[in-house]
Amino acid sequence: MTVSPTVVEDLRSTSEAEGLAAGLRLLLAGGVPAPCSSRGLTLVPTGVDGSIVGWTLPGAWLPAEDAVVTVLSHELIATEGLALVEVSNWDRARPGDPPSADRTGLLLAAVRLGLTEHMLDVAVRHLGGRQADGKPLTDKQLLRGAIADVLVELETCRYGLRSSADHPAVAAELHARLDTAARSIRTFFGAEGYLRDHPVRCLYFAELVHTTWTGIPDATRY
Repeated sequence: MTVSPTVVEDLRSTSEAEGLAAGLRLLLAGGVPAPCSSRGLTLVPTGVDGSIVGWTLPGAWLPAEDAVVTVLSHELIATEGLALVEVSNWDRARPGDPPSADRTGLLLAAVRLGLTEHMLDVAVRHLGGRQADGKPLTDKQLLRGAIADVLVELETCRYGLRSSADHPAVAAELHARLDTAARSIRTFFGAEGYLRDHPVRCLYFAELVHTTWTGIPDATRY
């Protein structure tokens, strides 16, 4: 498996500048099929279902021309520019994986990396604008250490993506590190980070996309 460094950087920078939906849109435009949960449910950017080349379940894939795609209404998911879709007609599915399917985990990691980098910048600005004892919160040793830990996780992910052509199994580790970084970043916003209209919600959705796309058992409930 070879993943072009240029493609990885395009996905990372697009997500950093424009958000999760834009990054996923670019990923799927590259001809990668959209993975579904075991129930045939998945998340994709709004309006792209008609241009997706195909859909996958573990060990099977359904070409776009054979798929029946139903967009399900979900107000919260729509706020992030995403759509919840149900894919059916799996009796027409073909065994095995389609071309490009093995790249999905790494490409999604690039999208998540750019998004997480952006939200870390937002969080640091947020903390720098708040004070305790007359000093910015970013001067507090505990917070500085927490921010440094996130930076280490993100730098590790950048290195992993750069070396992905030689180590395809690195995708699972990258996503685990991105999960850890995202959870730390959410705490930087305090109670505000739990509001449905707060920008940090994008990290929740990125984790949900990963859960659904990779067939983790918990994804079957979505």
